[in-house]
Amino acid sequence: MKKTLLLLASIFLFCSVNAQNNRDRSKYNSQKPQYGFNENKGQIHDQNYKANHDVKYLLCLGNGMNVQLKSNSFSYDTYKTEVKEKEKEKDASQEKMRPNYVPDKDITYSFHRVDVELLGANANPQIIAEEPSADYLNFYNAVTPESGATFVRNYKKVTYKNIYNGIDMVFEAYPTNDKPIEYTFVVHPGADAKLIKLHYIGANQTELLENKINIEVTQGSFSESIPASWTKETNQIINVSYKKFDKNIFGFNIPVYPENLTLIIDPTPNLTWCTYFGGSSIDEAHSIKSDTLSNIYIGGITQSTNSIATSGAYQITFSGSTDGVIFKFDGSGIPKWATYFGGSDWDWLNDISIYNNSLYVVGTTTSVNSIATIGSHQQSLSGPYDSFLAKFDTTGSRIWSTYYGGNQNEDGTAVCNDSNGNIFIVGLTASSNAISTPGAFNISRTAPTNGFFVKFNSFGVRLWGSYYNNSSSILDMLVDNNSNISFTGRSLDQMDVIIARFDTNCQFIWSSSLVGNNQDWPSSITCDAIGNIFVTGQTQSTSGIATIGAFQTSFGGGWDDIFLTKFNNNNGNLIWSTYFGKSGLDESRGITVDINNDIILTGFSASDSMATVGAFQVVNNGGNDALLAKFDNNGGLIWSTYYGSYNSDQSFSVTTNKYNDIFIAGHSNSNTGIATPVVYQSTYGGGVTDIIIAKFSDCNLIGSASSISGSNIICQGQVVTYTVPPIDNATNYFWSLPNGAIGSSSTNSITVFFDTNAISGNISVYGYNPCSGNGANSSLPIIVNSVAVGVTLSGTTISADSTADAYQWINCNNGNLPIPGAINQSFTAISNGNYGVIITQGACFDTSACVEIKTVGIESFNSDNLSIFPNPVSNELIIDLKGNIEKTNFEILNSIGQIMYKGSLVGKTKINTSKFSAGIYIIKLENGKTFEFKKIVKE
Repeated sequence: MKKTLLLLASIFLFCSVNAQNNRDRSKYNSQKPQYGFNENKGQIHDQNYKANHDVKYLLCLGNGMNVQLKSNSFSYDTYKTEVKEKEKEKDASQEKMRPNYVPDKDITYSFHRVDVELLGANANPQIIAEEPSADYLNFYNAVTPESGATFVRNYKKVTYKNIYNGIDMVFEAYPTNDKPIEYTFVVHPGADAKLIKLHYIGANQTELLENKINIEVTQGSFSESIPASWTKETNQIINVSYKKFDKNIFGFNIPVYPENLTLIIDPTPNLTWCTYFGGSSIDEAHSIKSDTLSNIYIGGITQSTNSIATSGAYQITFSGSTDGVIFKFDGSGIPKWATYFGGSDWDWLNDISIYNNSLYVVGTTTSVNSIATIGSHQQSLSGPYDSFLAKFDTTGSRIWSTYYGGNQNEDGTAVCNDSNGNIFIVGLTASSNAISTPGAFNISRTAPTNGFFVKFNSFGVRLWGSYYNNSSSILDMLVDNNSNISFTGRSLDQMDVIIARFDTNCQFIWSSSLVGNNQDWPSSITCDAIGNIFVTGQTQSTSGIATIGAFQTSFGGGWDDIFLTKFNNNNGNLIWSTYFGKSGLDESRGITVDINNDIILTGFSASDSMATVGAFQVVNNGGNDALLAKFDNNGGLIWSTYYGSYNSDQSFSVTTNKYNDIFIAGHSNSNTGIATPVVYQSTYGGGVTDIIIAKFSDCNLIGSASSISGSNIICQGQVVTYTVPPIDNATNYFWSLPNGAIGSSSTNSITVFFDTNAISGNISVYGYNPCSGNGANSSLPIIVNSVAVGVTLSGTTISADSTADAYQWINCNNGNLPIPGAINQSFTAISNGNYGVIITQGACFDTSACVEIKTVGIESFNSDNLSIFPNPVSNELIIDLKGNIEKTNFEILNSIGQIMYKGSLVGKTKINTSKFSAGIYIIKLENGKTFEFKKIVKE
C-alpha cells in the first residue's frame, strides 16, 4: 500500500507584541489584528520602513513574534518594545487644556530574526493559500502607493507544494489554540523525508534537547517539537524524532514504517507560557483558580514595595511587614489587575475562591487596620492574630471584608462556595470564644488547638460556625454539587491525616483517616464529578499509606514522599492510596480534577527520576524543582514533569480550565530558566523569591479521521447521510462538501442534500479540539449524476428525448400509475389522456412532464364504410374501407405499443397475420387529422 507520511512540528511561542515593560501596556497595545497569514500586496515593510517583497505571507502572533513565509523558506521575527517616560518638565497650562493629557514616551524597539533555510529545497515551489478570512484590510503606509494595498486578506493555511520532490510543507495558524502556529511536512508516496534539512540562521544558539529544538534569541527562547507523525491513509502513528546534522542544521530520524504499523504516543504537557511576578523582596503564590472565561486569579503574599499593584487597584501601596497580594491574568498570561491587601502589620493570604463573578480570599492577619469593612461580621482584631475573609468583584474592587477570630490565634486556611453563593472557610484556632454558634456540631474547644469551619452568606453574614473534634487542624476543603462540605486536616496528637464530611447545615455525615507509622501532612483536597474525594500531601510513614496494587506501594526514601488517596463519596471508605516519590524530598501542595476526571497534583521535588519519559522536563535541574503530575481516576500515573531551573522552584497550587489547560502558581529564586520570552515579567524581580505562574497545555492529541461511510455515487435531488467513526479527543467535527451539496454538522454524522446544481467532488471531515487543533482529515470522492428527461409528441406517439437504462410510461390521469408493458423509449397512446415517462440511469431517475393527447373518435369515420374481419383472426385479416377517397394510413400495434405492421388502405386490403402471436392488437387508422382505433384478437 502506498502511504503518505505527515511530520507535524509545533512551534510553542509566547511573547508580547508591545512588551511595554510590565505594568503600563494596555494604553499602548495596538488594535488586535485579524488572525492568519497576511498576504503581501506591498504593505509589508522591515524595521527601517523599506518594502519587503521577500515576504509572501506574514503571521502577526500579537505576542512579540512574527512568522514570515518566503519563497522557499521562513523566518521567526522576535521583537520587544520598551516604553519610558520622557524626562521633561510638565507644562501645567497645557495639561489643564488637555484633560486626557498623556506624557510623551520614549519608545525603543529591539528585534531579532531567525531565518530557517530548507537546504536543498526547490527554489520556486508552488505556494497555495487556503481558507481566507471573510473580511479584509486596506493598508496605507510609507511603502504603499497612494491607492494603498487594498483587499488584503488573511489565510488560515499556506502550503508549499513540492518544497522537496514529493514533499509539501503546510503552515496552519490557530487563533484560539495554545500552539498558535504549526507546520507539517507531507511526504507523499515514494518521497524521502530524510531530504529535509532545516538550517537555523541568526539564532544566538540552537540546541536539540529532549526531542525539541530550542532556539535562543535576544528576548529569550522558543522551541519546536514534533507532537506526532502518522501515515495518512491508515492513521498509523510513526515515531519520528529530530536529528542534528551539524551546527544549527537539523532534520528527522525516520524509522521504517511498514504497513499496518500502529504506534500510540502518550499525551504529555507542553509549557505554553510562564512568567515571574514580583518585586525586590519576598513574593509567594499560595492559591490559583480559574473562572468560566478561563481567566486566572492568584493569591499569595509579598514584602515587595515595587512592581506589584496596578494603577487604580484597590490598594496600590504596600502597608507594612507582609501584605496579601491578589491579581488576575487572562488565559494568555496578560495581567488585568493586581492589588495589595493588608494593614500595617503581618497579613498572610492562604486561599482564594471564584464564584459568580466574585472573588473570595481567606488568610491570617495581625493588622489592626485596613482589614474589615464597616458593618462586617467582626470589625476589629480580637486576638494576637485572627483569620480574615474578604470579597472582591472580578475587577479587583473590594466589596466587604471581616476578621474572624476569638481571644487567641486563628489561621484561615481555605475558602469555598456552594451553588447558592454561600461561603465556607476552614482553619485552626486556639480561641475559646467567637468561633462556634449554638447548635453547631461542636460548640466548644476541646484541645489547645482545634480545627474550625464556618458558613457565611454572600453578604458576609455568618450562618453558623463550629469547632472540629479534639486536637486538630483543618488545612483544605471542598464543596460538592450537593453543597456538602468535605475537609482534610491533621490530628495534632497523632500526626495523621483526617477527612470529614458535613452537610450544608453543619450536620455530620462521616469521617475517615489515613494512618501511617510516622508523620503525615495533608495539603489539598478535591473531588471528581460523582463526588469521590482525593487527598494529597506528604508522608514520612513507611507503612499504612499505600494499598495493595497501587501505583507505588512502598516508600521511596529520602525525607518524605508524596501520597495520593481516594475516598468513597458516600461513606468515606478508602478506595486506593499510593506513594509518589523517590530518594529525595517530594511534597505535594495542590490538587484538582480535570474535565476527564483525571487528577492533577503539583508540588516540588528534590528527587531524581520523578518525571515520565517524554515529559516537558525530564530531569531535575537543581535543588527543588516544581513538580506537576497527572493520574487517572484509578490512581495510575499518566505523566509527570519537573519545572524548574538551577535553584529552588516550588509550586503550591494548580487549577484547570474548560479547555483542560493547566495553570500552576508558586515561587522561585531561580533568576534564569523560568519565564518564557517576552511575557508579563520575563526577568527575575529580585529579593528572596518571585511568584511564578505557568500554563501547560495537556494536549490529548487529536486523532485522524477514518474512512467516511455513505454512498459515493449520487443523484441530483438525493439525500444521503455520511458518518465517520468517532475521532479520538475531538470536541468538534468540520465537514466540507462539493458545490451544490447542502448540509451542516459539528458531529461525526452529516445529512447532505444534493440539489440540482450539485457537482462531483470530495466530502471531507476532520476533528478538532481547542488544545491540539485540527486532526488529519478523511475524504470520500463523490460522483454526482444528473438525469433529466423531456418528451416529443408526434401524432399519438410520445418519445423520450434522453437515452436511459430503462423507461416506464405512466398514465397521468390515473395517479401516475405505470402502463403495463410500456417500457420503450417511445409510446403510442390508444386513447385520449395525459401521459409521461420515468427514465432510470444508473441509480438516478427523472419523471417527464405530462403530455396531453386528443384523438377523434369512431364517429369521424363512417362505420358503415369500414369493415374489419374476421375477428378473432387466424392467418389473414381484411380491412375494407369503402368509398375511400383520401389516403388512409394504418398501423397494427401489439399490447406494449410496438408496431407490428403498417401500410396504406387501397380498397379491400389483406394482411398476413399468421406470424402474429396470440393476443390483443390495436388497429390505428389515420386520415389527415382523423384517427380511429379498433381492437382485434389473434387466435
